[in-house]
Amino acid sequence: MFPFKVFVSPNSGNAAHKTFIHSKIYIIDDEIAYLGSLNFTGSGVKDNHETRIRTTDPNAVARIIEEVKEVFYHSNLPERDIQFWGSQLYDEPDN
Repeated sequence: MFPFKVFVSPNSGNAAHKTFIHSKIYIIDDEIAYLGSLNFTGSGVKDNHETRIRTTDPNAVARIIEEVKEVFYHSNLPERDIQFWGSQLYDEPDN
């Protein structure tokens, strides 16, 4: 399992003064980092024109990892429970 969080978007009031996480950052084996608009979905990977930057520069990857850790563990932003959210979006098959 890899760490994955969905932060709740501000949807009322003046959103200009609320934090909105929209970035997509993928880190692979602490050696490769991708940043850009790519959503990790079928259409995002196959059909859409997305932007992304790939880096293997150790210094850049280390700084990106620190940024992700800061958002993940110290931002105090509200999160959406991914299991519950998925069950609301998609029907689960009967086993």
